[in-house]
Amino acid sequence: MNRIKSSLLSALMASTAGTAHAGADWHELELQYFHGNGFKQFSGGIDSVTGAPTGDSTTMNVYQIAYSNGWKYGGTYFYVANQLDGDDIKVFSQGWEYLSLDKIFGRDFSFGPVKEIRLAPGWQYATTRDYPAGSANQGSAPDIGAKVVYDAADTKDVFLGLDFPLDIPGFEFAGLTVGVYKNLQDKTKYELQPSVDFYYRTTWYWGPTRWKAQGFVQWYDSRESSVNSNLDAVAYVYSQNAIALDAGYLLWERPNQFYFGTQIQYSHNTYGVKDVPFVSKSTNEFFPQIYLEWVF
Repeated sequence: MNRIKSSLLSALMASTAGTAHAGADWHELELQYFHGNGFKQFSGGIDSVTGAPTGDSTTMNVYQIAYSNGWKYGGTYFYVANQLDGDDIKVFSQGWEYLSLDKIFGRDFSFGPVKEIRLAPGWQYATTRDYPAGSANQGSAPDIGAKVVYDAADTKDVFLGLDFPLDIPGFEFAGLTVGVYKNLQDKTKYELQPSVDFYYRTTWYWGPTRWKAQGFVQWYDSRESSVNSNLDAVAYVYSQNAIALDAGYLLWERPNQFYFGTQIQYSHNTYGVKDVPFVSKSTNEFFPQIYLEWVF
């Protein structure tokens, strides 16, 4: 079911990307592939015998669609990531609709390095499976099954906040998005969660080659669940930063079509998971991934 859900969601996003905001001044669709072996909060982090969390790493392939545009009163950005963990697929998606107060009201709200102020409604969505955990007293999980500590509860959040595009020399764009996530999942019933996201992109030439660096660093505050204290999330930082060679420009003199490089994934208290004996284990991540990108 997860595989079907993932495929349908990806197809929907791909089909709507070309028609979203038909009056867009510009738009960009990116198909991205990542491969790495340092993912902590996945299958490799669960002991197959006891069902207890181990903190070990998982090797995964990630296929991602990212879409962005600029239009009369703002811009759009979203991405959908299909994370292949063996036979299981987990879907993660975030997106924002940026509405420029400067353009809507015809006034200049810029100050210091801030070029304009934009409303930034958005969302965050992730699929989740039943979380098994247990202790050595359970016996063999393959024989009797590890205890399910809490049922699957897909992440469903809406974001309410402001975005501040920044004027930083040498960067095509950079910005700071500040606001709160409001949980819409009845199975978790989280309180509001403040979040700050810094994002950027820059390109440069080095001899006959062209390069791109892009990424983000996002901070999430802690939040409590009124349903199950095991679901409480601690504050965490999640970051992805990539550097890539413009291979299309080097090989067939067509810039901004095909990139090859590496992405560093870093997180502290990954996904806000906290230490609960025999239930969950807080982890940190810092590892490189192979990175391929096609731009349309």
